[in-house]
Amino acid sequence: MRQDAEAHAEEDRRNRELLELRNRADTALYRAERAVILSKPNVPEDAISDVEKAAFQMRAMLTTNDAKAIRLALDALEVSLEILARFDGPSPEPPSGIFAKK
Repeated sequence: MRQDAEAHAEEDRRNRELLELRNRADTALYRAERAVILSKPNVPEDAISDVEKAAFQMRAMLTTNDAKAIRLALDALEVSLEILARFDGPSPEPPSGIFAKK
């Protein structure tokens, strides 16, 4: 039994890695859907369409078992979400200290 476990250890590790990657991808897809729905009107259409394209690509990669392709699609989606967040974030407030109004 121990030999059997050792023989399948690498396969189990790859399966666990793929499962964790799929979970991260699902979470990123949910964040992308929410970000597109809740995006503010001042967000450029290009930023929104980039997120939508990356999410579409991510869904396509989830139909495969290719961890490398899923990871690349996940990275692209996360970068698109970061760019969208820059436009959609709260308006910056002036720093306190020497610039504060008295």
